[in-house]
Amino acid sequence: MTTMIMLNKSALRANIEHRGVLKQCNVQVTSLKQADLEPNTRIAAIENSTFWKMTFTLRRALGSDQVLVKIVRRMAKLVWWTITFRLGSKLRESRRRNAGHYGKSHLALPNDDYCLAVPFGYSVSKWESVPQLAVICHMFYIEMLDEFHRYFFNIPFPFDLFITTDSQEKKSRIDNRFSRWEKGKIEVRIVPNRGRDIAPTLITCRDVCGNYEFFLHVHTKKSPHHPLLRGWRSYLLETLLGSEQIVESIFESFKVDPKLGMIAPQHFAAVRPAIGWGWNFKSAQKLARRMGVNISPDGRMDFPSGSMFWARSAALKPLLDCNLSLDEFPSEPSQLDGTMGHVIERLFFFSCERAGYRWIKILQPSLPGSTQRVRWAEGQNELSSFIENYQYDLLRQPQGTELRVPSVVAGENSPRYQL
Repeated sequence: MTTMIMLNKSALRANIEHRGVLKQCNVQVTSLKQADLEPNTRIAAIENSTFWKMTFTLRRALGSDQVLVKIVRRMAKLVWWTITFRLGSKLRESRRRNAGHYGKSHLALPNDDYCLAVPFGYSVSKWESVPQLAVICHMFYIEMLDEFHRYFFNIPFPFDLFITTDSQEKKSRIDNRFSRWEKGKIEVRIVPNRGRDIAPTLITCRDVCGNYEFFLHVHTKKSPHHPLLRGWRSYLLETLLGSEQIVESIFESFKVDPKLGMIAPQHFAAVRPAIGWGWNFKSAQKLARRMGVNISPDGRMDFPSGSMFWARSAALKPLLDCNLSLDEFPSEPSQLDGTMGHVIERLFFFSCERAGYRWIKILQPSLPGSTQRVRWAEGQNELSSFIENYQYDLLRQPQGTELRVPSVVAGENSPRYQL
């Protein structure tokens, strides 16, 4: 009896397990059937769609997918070439209008410009009182922070430092690097990434020019569009800030001649062949008239190429009085030429002369590059003679073209520029 009960239990257990296996198999079969039906359902939905029915004739005419692919590719190429051609035509036309010369950029290769070698060949005298000096530096490329920090220590007297940059993150890094700065006040201002170094100086730091007699304008310059320009920034900084003796020589020039308004580096050898109005003449002509100046494409022109220089604040008064706005500067991408920044760069010396001051260019002969037309100063008399005799007037135009606007007279007791 006991044996019979155990056999029945075993049979019952086997029957239950068999039914469980059958149930799992049924579930798998059902899943496979649904998976098999899903693509068919999707295909049926596509074939019944309005788009499929409307394109039936076209698909039948094409005959194969390869033909359709070729047609689409050809149409894409046609659209691309059409857009490229139209944009290129508009760009070329814009450049022609800016240049004032059909089809070519304006060049005015300087062949009679002299520069002064620095440092001078004599020991300069000290200032009786420390000059009121501000350094304005636009620091877009934050990786150059240490480089500029090092150059600023070559200024042999106290000064206030104003740094502009375009983000809070960069500002924090600058604040951290200059946390132990002891040469004067430091202020970091956040500006839009617009107008590169020019707009931050003339707009964001406009008040600085009203509070300091002298200022230095520098920026974290990069020129990635041409390999020959890689050493340009170092050349400019070495010329303006290469040593304490160079800075002392620069301020000796300002002291010897109270009418000296700007000191800029001689042109970097690689950019000298491109000196001229470029594609900027028409726009420069409009801004020059706002300063009370007439310019001509046939007249002399020169400028601090690279837009780094030392200056008396009063020398920029004509430019600052134009009350430039940020809207006049284009957005950043693709600014190789023809923008408001390039225009202003070419008008710095014109502004200096319009304000009644002179300007000179300097060169450190030990730097790589041309040393033609260089003069050395072995004493104050030679320095004065160079400033008076080797600088030419950009505003000297043919008779009858000068605008009748009262000029600002510079002198030993001239007040610094007030806003």
